[in-house]
Amino acid sequence: MFTLKYIKNIFEIPLNQEDDQLVIDSIAYDTRKIVNGERVIFLCLKGSNRDGHDYLEDAYNKGVRVAMVSDNDLPDLPGMHFLRVPDVLKSLHQWARQHRSSREKTTVLGITGSNAKTIIKEWIFKICNPEISVIRSPKSYNSQIGVELSLLQIKDDHTLGIIEAGISTIDEMAKIE
Repeated sequence: MFTLKYIKNIFEIPLNQEDDQLVIDSIAYDTRKIVNGERVIFLCLKGSNRDGHDYLEDAYNKGVRVAMVSDNDLPDLPGMHFLRVPDVLKSLHQWARQHRSSREKTTVLGITGSNAKTIIKEWIFKICNPEISVIRSPKSYNSQIGVELSLLQIKDDHTLGIIEAGISTIDEMAKIE
């Protein structure tokens, strides 16, 4: 759970007393997966085939009122809070890095390799002492987006984080690291 104020502080976005206490419980980058957009931040990621900015109105119609954007030409959506950053993916990395560094009590175990990452992650999770609080990457969230979303799930009470990291392009591991 994050407040809008916490997120704005990471990116040095000016604060506004009126809305900065808004709570964000969930992060979305695909509007097809949004059921109830209340307390969701929508990431307008740009890919080779799609641009998240094209789906802002869809996210808005599903109740989303906070979006991280990099474009300046945006639709007029009353009540929408746009967090403008130079690059949404790099900003997601920055947010996850900041969040991870603020959870000093949580040991993070990274699992990578050519194959069997998800199986190894699940085996380690199963053999962990049930008295410790463990968070793990959901499913096989091991991409540049998935690793960050996994790290952002770490809470103060987690003792161990088991994070799966995969690579698909040159220099990707350095970014995820």
